Amino acid sequence: MRTIILIFVSLMIISSAYADGIQTFSFGGTFGYTTLCRGPEPRFTVEPNFGARFETYVKGQYRLELSLSLFNIHDDASTSSNFKFGSDANYRTRTWKGYDLTMVIGRRFNPYTKPFSFMAGAGGGLSIWKMVDPISDTVFKVEGVHGNTVDFAASEIFLTVTGGMEFQFEKHVKMGMTVSANYLTGIGLEFASDVESERSQWNLKAGIFLSYFLYKKEWASKWTDEKFVLPPPIVARKEIPEKIDNQVLTSLKENDSDNDGIPDIDDECPNTPSDAKGKVDIRGCPIDSDRDGFADYLDDCPDNPIGAMVDNAGCPLDGDNDGVPDGLDDCPDSNSGLAVDLSGCIDLSILEKPMILHIKYHSGSFEIDRKTKGILDKLYPILKKAVGVKVEIIGYTDNIGTSEANRALSEKRARRVREYLINLGIDKNRLTAVGKGEMNFIASNSTLEGRQKNRRVELIFFK
Repeated sequence: MRTIILIFVSLMIISSAYADGIQTFSFGGTFGYTTLCRGPEPRFTVEPNFGARFETYVKGQYRLELSLSLFNIHDDASTSSNFKFGSDANYRTRTWKGYDLTMVIGRRFNPYTKPFSFMAGAGGGLSIWKMVDPISDTVFKVEGVHGNTVDFAASEIFLTVTGGMEFQFEKHVKMGMTVSANYLTGIGLEFASDVESERSQWNLKAGIFLSYFLYKKEWASKWTDEKFVLPPPIVARKEIPEKIDNQVLTSLKENDSDNDGIPDIDDECPNTPSDAKGKVDIRGCPIDSDRDGFADYLDDCPDNPIGAMVDNAGCPLDGDNDGVPDGLDDCPDSNSGLAVDLSGCIDLSILEKPMILHIKYHSGSFEIDRKTKGILDKLYPILKKAVGVKVEIIGYTDNIGTSEANRALSEKRARRVREYLINLGIDKNRLTAVGKGEMNFIASNSTLEGRQKNRRVELIFFK
């Protein structure tokens, strides 16, 4: 079994050596949950696991990931499901404990926004485990392949598939979520056939990770093109002879062939166009402030929000003309002409509280004035989009006249608002009209102004 472990570790070392020319790699920690499936009862439950991960890009968007995860998975005689979180210590009969060494080759897939991406991969690894008594922490004994008694423990090769998503929210830091399924192949086991046939063969995992990026030569990230792209090879600095007179040294320090303000001896981009003068970083390379793939000296819009899709001039694309650039717009096809929120979707906050219509009714009248019609005209397209919202239309009056007459008048006022919205195109089944007459006064009826305020219609929105 030691031979198998040595082979696995050797593969890791060889893979790391193969990636030695790569400019970027990361390391970090993981936390998640894991369980064993398809084994005999009692079922194993979902338990926490911890680990560490190392990652480096091999070519383009392909990368190599090496990881270590530790686990203690308990069964629970009180449940028949693998997907119970945690177990009752009083019902535990077995504990599967150990660690996994995993190697995965994966690929990154970028959607519309640069920092966010999906990932998928496949690989294999070595699971070093033992089945122990949860009370005494002693290893169980089972029948071996030769009829002898052996420890129920092994170093077993497994195959894995994995997928997930990740978000790089800072130049050197990213976090993500992954799910994986490990198939325990049985390679490396020395148990009797009936023992192997009854054991669990699938190990499911889900978790989150946080990683920190390092760049071997320049220790900084560079955002270019449409996605996160590996930094270009660093131009070697001119070698300076060990013995050199001050005149030659001064000449090297003052020579600036691309006239960008950075001496050639310190310039990692020595052929920068003259148009970029004043817009280069301390390495002499063009700056891209908004990380849209267009260097500032070529960018007509150098201060875009990060993540916005841009045209050939580096300016944001806004397909629905709502002021929120494509790539940051959660509703890219709104085209409504209505106000939108920060995510580019129609702002429905106006429907979160009742709307009071202070209609200038003459005493005994129920006709809608011109100003109120304008308010309802603006409300119509919002209601048209918010198809799940219904409206209760409530009419009120002042205390002039009899209660019964006022109730009837308030209902006419509510019905007239309902009719207006129906004529605009709102489904009548979404609109209810109610007259409450002399109720819920909002001002004193002792003044003309107060009575005018009480003669109103309220719209209450609900789903």
